[in-house]
Amino acid sequence: LEKTETAVRALLSDMQDLTGSWAQKAGIKLVLSCPEDIGTALLDERRIKQVFINLIRNAIASTPDGGTITLAAEKQKNLLTLSVSDTGRGIAAEDQERLFKPFEKITKTPGATPSSGAGLGLALVSNIVKMHNGSVRLESRETKGTTVSFTLPLSPAKKTTAGKGAPHGKKT
Repeated sequence: LEKTETAVRALLSDMQDLTGSWAQKAGIKLVLSCPEDIGTALLDERRIKQVFINLIRNAIASTPDGGTITLAAEKQKNLLTLSVSDTGRGIAAEDQERLFKPFEKITKTPGATPSSGAGLGLALVSNIVKMHNGSVRLESRETKGTTVSFTLPLSPAKKTTAGKGAPHGKKT
């Protein structure tokens, strides 16, 4: 991994810019939910962008025209939680566990469009997050949508010099 201090809000904004046209073509709204003052995190930006691309592609594939996908971030103590939520058709409980295994795809979901992928996206997501010493969580209810969140440990806050990085913590 090539970890660098990365501005979290800018990362999510970049992902919104990069994938917004994909969502727009599918008639889906892509929104950002992230505090302005969320600060920075030590991570491999290129790899985390791969995670987001996989999660956003999956969300677009399962969200109907008129739906919404939300990219979100929040800090809690020494953890950063990033997530992609959709208002799509959801995933059956019996299918959720196997989705993170290589070559697994869900094909029987009602209204699903056949995936052209190899079934490696969520396995890749899981591996990248584990390389960051993090964890992945999937929450889904059929017909209600899905949220895939991943939590990364934050390095201890470092003193930043003027103009470098964003402030840590919440403003009061």
